Amino acid sequence: MTDAQNKKQNPFQWIIIFVAIAAVVFGWLIFKNRQLSKNTPMEPAAGQEQIEAPERSSSETSEAGIAQSWYGKEAPNFTLSDLEGKKHSLTDYRGKDVIVVFWATWCGPCKMEAPHLIAAKNRRGDKLAILAVTNEGDTAAIKNFVSAMNINYTILTAPNLLPAPFNMVEYIPSSFFITPDGKLKVATQGVLEMGDIKAILDAKAE
Repeated sequence: MTDAQNKKQNPFQWIIIFVAIAAVVFGWLIFKNRQLSKNTPMEPAAGQEQIEAPERSSSETSEAGIAQSWYGKEAPNFTLSDLEGKKHSLTDYRGKDVIVVFWATWCGPCKMEAPHLIAAKNRRGDKLAILAVTNEGDTAAIKNFVSAMNINYTILTAPNLLPAPFNMVEYIPSSFFITPDGKLKVATQGVLEMGDIKAILDAKAE
């Protein structure tokens, strides 16, 4: 083989080496992300001691199977006020994907989840509505939390009990994914990361 032929092959050899290294690094990142996603923490909705979610396989999200009998059914409407007193009804958001998130300022896992919700809202824009519901009465504390976290989605307060299946929440954070035509796609418990949120939003509703 001539020197000229060797020179022609060398660039391709470097490309193969680079691709192999990139594959190893990418594989490690996926493994690391999956390890962090296991045993995602949750808080009891009443605010007692922190517990852990059941261990998940590497292919599972944080789905905990709540409200399964409602999957594919129309989600009941509710009307709640935001921090400025403006009324919001679930039916106001028909035509968009909606995530109804139950959370609280004292909930450590909820704080962990917030950046992922912020990123999802930034990525999806007006195609996605995130309605974060809390039953806390301290509006000042909620506003401080929202400001500190730079939250870009809608915060609602729920002083009264909501209709089923939204009244089935036992642990927070819990999230209900509503399709643009108003049907419940899935309900989850535990921290959802950006990859989980994207996968659920992109999945075809049954």
